[in-house]
Amino acid sequence: MPHFHLHSTTIRAIQHLYGLDETILNSLLEPFIQHLEHSIDVILLILLTFPQSQISLSFNGGKDSTRPISDSLRNTLEHSLKTILSTNLLNSLFSDPPTLQTLPIVFLGARSTDPLYQNLDVYAPTDTVTGWPALLRVLPLLHWTYSDIWTFLRTFNIEYVSLYDQGFTSLGKKADTVRNPALFKNGVYLPAYTLQNDSLERDGRV
Repeated sequence: MPHFHLHSTTIRAIQHLYGLDETILNSLLEPFIQHLEHSIDVILLILLTFPQSQISLSFNGGKDSTRPISDSLRNTLEHSLKTILSTNLLNSLFSDPPTLQTLPIVFLGARSTDPLYQNLDVYAPTDTVTGWPALLRVLPLLHWTYSDIWTFLRTFNIEYVSLYDQGFTSLGKKADTVRNPALFKNGVYLPAYTLQNDSLERDGRV
């Protein structure tokens, strides 16, 4: 899978869109910047290659489903990138473009720490044998950490479900979701973004 190095274009577009001070950008750790850039690479390669009618977004309300880029950011980046990206991306994206050319494409917010996603690639055709419909799943956040998610949401002031401020770190069904015991301090539950150990994210699932 080709990777286009968009560091300067990406970061400056984000800074302009969100009105971020230079000191805020400089405070972001390099691993997070790399993950953010890669996610935007993934999204733009799809947006610039396939028609919008073929693309959809799966959103369940959780923190991982929050869109990595807004429509405004997409338009800003597309304008900059169309001058540097090849117009014939399809052949460089996939080894079998005629087959994938007509597959419905669905963006998902799943990460590699989620059940069933540990061994998938960022571009993951569904296995129709197991009952999935024929889709191309696109997973721009696959390699993000729990900390990355909260760095993104809080740095760019993205709204999220208020339950995460009440001690929940991973939301599932009502029957199997409780507050994360790792966040219970001095008689109260702290917000999800204060969790220090990423591996405890799903300790609120029963």
